[in-house]
Amino acid sequence: FGMAEKEGVEKTYADCSDAEIKILTLLKSPCSRDTIIEAAGMSIQETNSLLTILELKGYIKEVYGEFLLT
Repeated sequence: FGMAEKEGVEKTYADCSDAEIKILTLLKSPCSRDTIIEAAGMSIQETNSLLTILELKGYIKEVYGEFLLT
């Protein structure tokens, strides 16, 4: 019913904070949680919270221990 995103259409992240966008930019290729935590330069708690929020928003998913953009 028109809910599926069309291929080739870039997602906009207007509802994301700067910290969330930083995480999203790290996920241009699949990354493990530890790699994201190290590259983000944030605390473990903050990074894990952001990953959870982004997953709930439907922007990322975790598959076999790696996060990737949806």
